[in-house]
Amino acid sequence: MTNHPLNAIDKSKLMLFALALSPSLIIILGIPPILILIFGLHQAKKSKDFGCIEVAVHRFKVFMWCCFIPGVLLTIFLFWDKHNPFTNPDFLSAFIGTLAAGLYLFMVGGFFLKPLREHKEWLEKNGLFNFGLDQISDTNGVDIINNDGLQAYSTADELLKWAELKERGLVTDKEYFEARKKLLGSD
Repeated sequence: MTNHPLNAIDKSKLMLFALALSPSLIIILGIPPILILIFGLHQAKKSKDFGCIEVAVHRFKVFMWCCFIPGVLLTIFLFWDKHNPFTNPDFLSAFIGTLAAGLYLFMVGGFFLKPLREHKEWLEKNGLFNFGLDQISDTNGVDIINNDGLQAYSTADELLKWAELKERGLVTDKEYFEARKKLLGSD
């Protein structure tokens, strides 16, 4: 399965991870891990080496652990420091920040790295944002957009249509012969 484009489930996992990271942009501390992942994706695209993504995820995890561990300690300290910690805005912000860092640590593996790893060969060859549309090849060599290979059939169809219009009396003989002349390319 590694040499196939991402399927809808894997794309939705990546989208969920991106949406989960978006609130962290409000906090200045949330910008570096996002930049780390973006840089890893860019380097992987540039060098066609999946290892760049794995290194970026590792650095992301290190950064998140550096936020998570002090956050847990600060949350514990603030919890024991006050009689009612849930009314303390410092406790609430430390708790929410710690919870977010823990959530990101959990999600980066299953919602970011795992779907990309399952399509490692595809990503190395084609990049993340190439969904295989250029890989679709026409087996009979007909280019429908430019009407290559269809000219004879199209001309015959048009001649039949004009003949039917003439028989119904919807076009004159002169109009029919002019159209026929144009379609057949004769002078």
